[in-house]
Amino acid sequence: MAKIIDCTLFHNEFMMLDLRFGILKNKVDKFVITEANSTFSGHSKEFKLKAWIEEHHSDIANRVDVIEVDDMPSNPNPWIKEAYQRNAVSRGLDQSHESDIVMFLDIDEIPNVDRIEEGVSNDDINALDQSFYYYYFNLYKGRWTKPSACLFRNLPVSPQMARGMPLRPIIKEAGWHFSYVMPPEAISEKISAFSHQELNKSNFNDPKKISARIQRRADLFDRKQQGDLKAVPLDASFPRFIRENSDAYADFLVTP
Repeated sequence: MAKIIDCTLFHNEFMMLDLRFGILKNKVDKFVITEANSTFSGHSKEFKLKAWIEEHHSDIANRVDVIEVDDMPSNPNPWIKEAYQRNAVSRGLDQSHESDIVMFLDIDEIPNVDRIEEGVSNDDINALDQSFYYYYFNLYKGRWTKPSACLFRNLPVSPQMARGMPLRPIIKEAGWHFSYVMPPEAISEKISAFSHQELNKSNFNDPKKISARIQRRADLFDRKQQGDLKAVPLDASFPRFIRENSDAYADFLVTP
């Protein structure tokens, strides 16, 4: 029987991973998660994920394959490091079967597995059309189509190449992108570690300035926005797990 495999990369986003497991654990057969011992910006870090999963999600630990990437490239280019860590999910796919559905997403890109099962192509890599939210789970920004999914037999390229590959057939309403849904201090830490190091400046990574931008609903990096961010009701279009646990996520929900 074909399996559903969720592949992602991790950098200390524990709240988002906890949410991901809550939404997907009854939909996904296997999780493949890469964790590196250095950031994309080149700073050393400890492996934390295996111990955290054993402590907080022991019920699914046997379905989570954590790939500890301890051989990150020495090349200082953060994009090369990011691609290397993303491609390392392939190390957890060696036992996959041709008909398995493999999904490649970032940690804050949550797939709608039902839609993907219905729409996955028999002979191509699909783009996943996702609802895009910013700062809050229900502060709508627009659409997002970078994640990918395909049958394992249709993955002739690397996971990195599959992401954002042009001319992919699109599966509509295939998930939710919850971007920067975290406290200002965590956003600052993310900026210090991620690939866009040209944005790692005091004007952007100061938690107080981040908090002020969130309150104004302004872009995190002062980019021109296409339309205003819009608070929307937490309705049936959202994952049931968020709706049923809205009290636990109250700090990251905004009143429409």
